[in-house]
Amino acid sequence: MKKTSAVNVVAIFGFPIEHSLSPVMQNAGFRELNLNYTYVPFCVNPIYLKDAITALRALNFKGANITVPHKEEVIEYLDEITEDAFLIGAVNTIVNVDGRLIGYNTDCKGFVSALKSAGITRFDNINALVIGAGGAGKAACVGLLKANIKNLIIANRTVRKAELILENFKKSFEKTKISVCPLEENSLKTALENCDLLINTTSVGMQNESLALPIESLKKGALVYDMVYNPPKTKLLKDAEKLGHKIENGLNMLLYQGVEGFEIWTKKKAPVQVMKQALFDVAYK
Repeated sequence: MKKTSAVNVVAIFGFPIEHSLSPVMQNAGFRELNLNYTYVPFCVNPIYLKDAITALRALNFKGANITVPHKEEVIEYLDEITEDAFLIGAVNTIVNVDGRLIGYNTDCKGFVSALKSAGITRFDNINALVIGAGGAGKAACVGLLKANIKNLIIANRTVRKAELILENFKKSFEKTKISVCPLEENSLKTALENCDLLINTTSVGMQNESLALPIESLKKGALVYDMVYNPPKTKLLKDAEKLGHKIENGLNMLLYQGVEGFEIWTKKKAPVQVMKQALFDVAYK
């Protein structure tokens, strides 16, 4: 009888999960390299998250992606997390190493790679304004700080939440000037006048809502980045484009965080262009 080799399974856990574009992207990469891997979505109710993580070990899955709403809660069920995951306080990628589950956060590296693909070649001369202090905001901040950003401002509706992030990051990134800005028009105008890179990490814009930023004050030639990728152009991006700014949505960040995960699981160089084509085909069909 011919011996059958076991398939290396990678999961993605979320609630809901039907919207995820990651299976198309990851499976395209596996096929391109002719790897015996498959990437499968699972809708995991938060009350069963612990059981789902236990199943990764029991069924010897190669690893998993973790998405909303499990990125923070999953940490207590893992054996180890990386420095990036610790700083952000969230895990989006797990690798199973002989039953030992190690948590990563690839969002920060994915974000920086997306900025590089948008034309940023160096960060030590850039003033950045990050809107939002949630998980995506923290991931963006860690990515920028590790890239040696010159100056970082965090703006959030709840100022104290941004201040707590500032206090935490200052301990690890003493050389970078980090400050907090309230979402108040005069303060935002001042911040935008010196801003080379404006990043929206909130979900505002998914239904074409407006962030109500005084975008007309933004420094000439700045890049405006919105992590929302559906719709492809949020109101923020449309307004910025009308003013002559370069714009970028979050789809390349999704791509590059997925590339990081692919390489963690397979120990192979990811076929980036193949994965990108598969992702963009389904996102903008």
